Amino acid sequence: MPSHEHDGFALRLERFDELTANKGWKTDQQRAAGLGISHTTLGRIRRGITKPGTRFIASATTALDVSVEDLFTPTEAA
Repeated sequence: MPSHEHDGFALRLERFDELTANKGWKTDQQRAAGLGISHTTLGRIRRGITKPGTRFIASATTALDVSVEDLFTPTEAA
């Protein structure tokens, strides 16, 4: 499972998919709309092309009503 890093955090894709599915968001377009970001940006984050920024982290944790720790795991600094 790929993980996508930002400032010492890696997105837990499996957990992200679970939480968004619970909201009824099955496609990246639905997920992006729910988070208030473009589906292109979400796709790039999911594929590891773009690192999730502060806006993504804030949007995801707010929309999914979870803590940063629930959706991201800390990583060691490179």
